[in-house]
Order: sequence, then structure tokens, then C-alpha cells
Amino acid sequence: MSSFEKMNSHVFVTKLAGFEHSEYIQPNETRTKKSSDDIPLVQGKNIRNGLFVEKFDWYIKKEISLKLDRSRLTKNSILIPYVGSNLGEVGIFYHKYDCHLASNIAKIELTDDYFDLEFLKYYLQSNIGQSYLFRLKQGSAQPNITMEAIRNTLVLDVNKSEQIKISKLLKCIDDKISNNENVKEKIEEYNKTLFERWFLQAEFPLKNGMTYKSSGGKLKRDNNMDIPDNWSFKKISEISNLYQPETISESDLIPDGKYYVFGANGVIGKYDKYNHEGSEIAITCRGNSCGNILMTLPYSWITGNAMVVSEKKGFPYKEYIYSYLLKTDISRFITGSAQPQITRTNLSNLEILVPEESLMKDYCTIANKCRIVIEEKTIENDSLKKYRNWLLNLYMNGQIKIED
Repeated sequence: MSSFEKMNSHVFVTKLAGFEHSEYIQPNETRTKKSSDDIPLVQGKNIRNGLFVEKFDWYIKKEISLKLDRSRLTKNSILIPYVGSNLGEVGIFYHKYDCHLASNIAKIELTDDYFDLEFLKYYLQSNIGQSYLFRLKQGSAQPNITMEAIRNTLVLDVNKSEQIKISKLLKCIDDKISNNENVKEKIEEYNKTLFERWFLQAEFPLKNGMTYKSSGGKLKRDNNMDIPDNWSFKKISEISNLYQPETISESDLIPDGKYYVFGANGVIGKYDKYNHEGSEIAITCRGNSCGNILMTLPYSWITGNAMVVSEKKGFPYKEYIYSYLLKTDISRFITGSAQPQITRTNLSNLEILVPEESLMKDYCTIANKCRIVIEEKTIENDSLKKYRNWLLNLYMNGQIKIED
């Protein structure tokens, strides 16, 4: 029979206090670094899919951080968003540089060497670990995890060498997932760079080996852009179809469903039906993620909180439209403050740059090949995550052990 150890005996758990945020952080936070030693603020959004995301929205002065020693991040720590959309996700902050907790995330620091940090992270990601985190969940409109629930978590008591073996195996799978995500990110970045060079800088290749702008091609000024004479702008409603699909609730999702369901930030689950055969451009049109733009997978269900931008007959250049939208400030079409939204009427006024057709065709040929790789990596990662989670729960329930 498996035995368990109380986590609180071996860790320090804390968060940024409410008064610390209102008195010290909020009056002093800035969107960008004002000096080289400014400290990034870590929010719940910095933990996604078990990883620490190094993209920061806010910074504070080092002198402010030093006044709040308890909530500083100065060593390897486990981070858990305790309120918000990614409530209960678990990731590790690897101390490359100092950071500071924002108001919606808790940290766990080891106080002795009883637990392996990676093992503890995986345990908290498992079904049994999550059940401990959520057993004292408070609130309905804005649910949150209590610090007491984190501190009182019971952890599978296995020796340190076994902990390390388990975490190393699971990390091998996670590294493969991470590598696939890096490949996808690099491909997307390549597409963005190519798009910007060809269409926003007019440096597309000519048959003589030169580029249009560099060779002295004629440009005109339109919509605050320098574009070739034969290019023009058209409303997005003229070159594509805009509509909101039928929605489903999260309670309708089926864990072993055949088709992916896309929500505001990507895949949110599976379903036994699809409402789109091909990949589609989806723009989140409601809620806090309003304005997010993504490309879905073929044979998927897109929820009704998204506006679908699909191909219209005579303009089969979806990848071009997608890349253009990524370079566009969609936020100007958002209305409402309590409930942000983008309406079809507002979005239909967005103007899209339409270059010569042969150039769009060349770009889409390249982008479509890249899209196939992205889709393959996405599907592979879905399978790897299922396998990782299956192993994770078997190990953390003490049902299997790693043999030497």
C-alpha cells in the first residue's frame, strides 16, 4: 500500500499579499523596462501547458522588489496560478534571473532535499495532485485555489532516486513536446518574416534575382503604406466570408472524442462532431481573449465565441489573409469594456491589402507546406500529451514503478 508525505513539511508556499499589490506593485508597475535592472512581474499567464513562458507584460523597480522579499523569485520554484483562466496549472520557474510574483500566482520553494522539484511538479499535475489543489476551491464567479490547499497536499512518498527516475522519464516526453512546439514557433516566425518582407516592405523577388523595392519598383502611398502601383485595399468582407459558428459548452466535450474543439486560445478538448472540414481562421470575438487570431486544424469544431474568416470563391488565399491579420491591430474593432466583443459588422470594415495574384499564390504555396508541418506537430503533441498523462497518473498513484 502506498504511503504519502505532507508537502508542507518540506516546502515554503506563499503569494503576493493584496495590500502589497495595492501599496507597492500597482503604483510602480510599468509596461516596459525603464532601467536594465528592472524586475519582471510573473502572472498566471506565464504558466502554460506546464511551461514557464518568458513573456512579461509588467515590470517593477528592483528597489520595490527588494522591499517585498517573501514574494521575490530568486531560486528555482514551482508556480501555480491560483485564480484566472489557467487555474491550477503547474510549472517551474528556472532561476535565470530574478522575477517577482504578481497578484494571481503562488510559488512553492523547497526547504530541504526530501523532494525532487521536477517530481513535485509532475505530482501536482497528476489527477491526485490536482484533486488536493482543488478540494478547498472557493468562489463560483471567480474560483480560486487556497494556499491552505497547496500546503496540505499529500505527496506520494517514494525515495529520492525513484522520484528522479520518474521525473526524467516524464521530462523526456515533455522535451519532445517542447521541441515540436519550438519547430512550430520557428515555422510561424519564418512565415511572418517572409510575409512582412514581401508584402509590407515590397521586397518580393523578381525574375532577374533582384527584389521589387531594391530595384527601384514604383510605389504609391495608400493607407499609410508604400505599396506597388497595381496593389490595392479591399474590405475583408469582399474577399472572405465572416460568420459565427454554432457553439457548445465545455460540459459537452468528450475526452475521447474524434475531433478537436477550438476555443479562444487553441484546442480546449474533443467532440464527436466537427463543423469545419478544412483549417479555418478563427478570431475570438467575446471575452478577455477578444481579438486572438488562430488557424484551426482540419476536421474540427470551432466554438461560437469565435468569428470564422473562411475563403470566398475567387479568393483562395487563406494563408495570406491569416498572415495579414496577424500583422493587424484587431483591438480597434473591440467594443464594450465589461464584456469585450467584436461584431461581424465592425470586422467587415477591416481593409486587407490585395497584391498581384501570382505573388499571393507563390506565398500561399510556401505557407501551405509550412502549415502541413505545423498540423503534424500539433497532432503528434496531442498523442504525446495523452501518453505522458497516462504514465503520470500511474506513477503518481503508485500503480507502477520504474525498474532499474
